[in-house]
Amino acid sequence: MTVTIGGKAPTHVAPTVSMQAAIDAASPGDLLMIDPTTPATATTATVPAIHQELLLMWKPVRLQGVGAAGSVLNANTHPAGKLDAWRRQVNCLFGLAINGQPMTGTNPYDPSGVYSCGAGVNGANFSGTATTLAGFTPYAPP
Repeated sequence: MTVTIGGKAPTHVAPTVSMQAAIDAASPGDLLMIDPTTPATATTATVPAIHQELLLMWKPVRLQGVGAAGSVLNANTHPAGKLDAWRRQVNCLFGLAINGQPMTGTNPYDPSGVYSCGAGVNGANFSGTATTLAGFTPYAPP
């Protein structure tokens, strides 16, 4: 049971919704409640929610499942191709081009133009030669 006194109420994530999309849309400090099952219909039974996603917890949000073993996150990396999109998302998040170097005006995300890391992608706000990510503070060694 979750009791919220004051502050923002938890956001419920339906079993059919992407958990990554919910994280990307959440505000820092939000509690995301992962609803446990896909409801029964006339032709299907109630089944546990299984999210087949590799998540990037790139902002301070809290995830909480509801019910005993009712919400499953399967972050299996196989087939290996699943990592390609995840890696591109990580590069965008940290302002890196596909070649692993920082994005600049002379080093775009993907010089071939096949992939892009434009404004609004996973919370990214990249523009010009400066690379910024709204609400993100990069690690700075002491």
